[in-house]
Amino acid sequence: MQGDTFLFAPQPETLQIFHDDIEALDDFEHIDLEVVLVLDCEVMCRNSEINFCEREPIIFDEIGGFAMMKVTGEGLRCILEHKRDFEQEQHKDIQQLESFIAKHGEEHIYVLSTF
Repeated sequence: MQGDTFLFAPQPETLQIFHDDIEALDDFEHIDLEVVLVLDCEVMCRNSEINFCEREPIIFDEIGGFAMMKVTGEGLRCILEHKRDFEQEQHKDIQQLESFIAKHGEEHIYVLSTF
């Protein structure tokens, strides 16, 4: 199973390149999680009545099979507060996400999900 990709984009307008080139991911600092999906994070946050991501995706490409969403700071804090509630096989991903947030902050974090 492939997890989702979290990326740091301090200038959100730069994300528009994904409309034309999904390979542009290499131009952004990012982490590829092995098992954690945005859905896992949404479920964890819903238990606390928090939205992990903003409601509308920034990019939704049905043909290309991906969506990009802005992650909320409140959602990131929720995940880190409940990191022990994730399944054992997800802990490594959550630690990786925690380090990524520590390095970049929580304001300009986005998630790229494929389907």
